[in-house]
Amino acid sequence: SELGGYDWIVFTSANGVRYFFEDFLKGFNDIRSLGLLRFACVGKATAREIERHHIRVECMPDTATGESLADALIATGSLDSAKVIVVTGNLNRDKLVKKLEAGRAIVDRMQLYKTEKADLSADPVADDFRQHGADAILFASSSAADSYHAQGEALALADGAKKPLVGSIGEQTTDSLTENGMPPDFVAPKPSLDALIEAMIARLG
Repeated sequence: SELGGYDWIVFTSANGVRYFFEDFLKGFNDIRSLGLLRFACVGKATAREIERHHIRVECMPDTATGESLADALIATGSLDSAKVIVVTGNLNRDKLVKKLEAGRAIVDRMQLYKTEKADLSADPVADDFRQHGADAILFASSSAADSYHAQGEALALADGAKKPLVGSIGEQTTDSLTENGMPPDFVAPKPSLDALIEAMIARLG
């Protein structure tokens, strides 16, 4: 009911968009209840999810990172004292929010979804990985890198298992992998899943 008081709403994932509209449409049956709220997001998949609701994305950076989105929003010249709401999960990092605040925006966070660790002890895919390893393992987010590291014991390779190459989707994920002692063997030239797969194919030959 307070969304009309914000200038921008910011999404960093398609999941955030889905959960937002799921909740929004429970309370409102008219998309015009969003008022003059402007939409910004990271990544083409996130933009497509917004556009499914016939809403135009007004700000999306070429580089799909939270920091690039903050730079793009600051470049619009609209942030001075603007009210911005950032839709997040429980594992989102604060770099985007801090940069928006440095750009003189008034920022609130709306946590709409939660990522939890799965029990891998009896998971057949995890068991196959432990026993045989893999050619490569791809990380598409910082939270995935952190989660993998946190569950290292549950994913420990057996003797003789193939140690996989590590692939990263972009700069922030690379930083997280490196911080967790897993510097990537290859990095996508641009932060998209297609680019990451192409980088893997090039590396594996």
